[in-house]
Amino acid sequence: MNRNRRGFSLVELLIALLIIATLTGAALPNLNRALLRARGVDAVADLNAVKVAVLNYQADNTTWPPDRNRGVIPPGLGPYLPEGFSFDKDDYVLDYDNWTESVGFVGVTLVTDDRDLLLMVLDLLGTSNTWTNDADKVSWVIEWTD
Repeated sequence: MNRNRRGFSLVELLIALLIIATLTGAALPNLNRALLRARGVDAVADLNAVKVAVLNYQADNTTWPPDRNRGVIPPGLGPYLPEGFSFDKDDYVLDYDNWTESVGFVGVTLVTDDRDLLLMVLDLLGTSNTWTNDADKVSWVIEWTD
């Protein structure tokens, strides 16, 4: 046998690939969870931006912004939101709700078909002043008016 050979044997190469595949398989769920958490944090930041905008609107106008359809920024609220802000995102749609006449609160709702994102947002917001229909919505109360 020639002891000065260069390179790897097929067995050595297969063992190295097996080790890499095992490490990748172990890291992938953690990566997916981290990406989901990042998307959830982004969604909560958007909910918070709407909350701050609504509270500033109310402070300036002594009234709450009017309710509009899902995905539509209420009239007059745009200047209080960050520049280029949209209620219609890739993964979800926001819906501002003014229910001061019927149930006595204003809030913002996140609507998504991504159940994992919905559960992550609910987990990040906690259970205080939030509720969900367990299907595609999580609502967050901005202010009780009663």
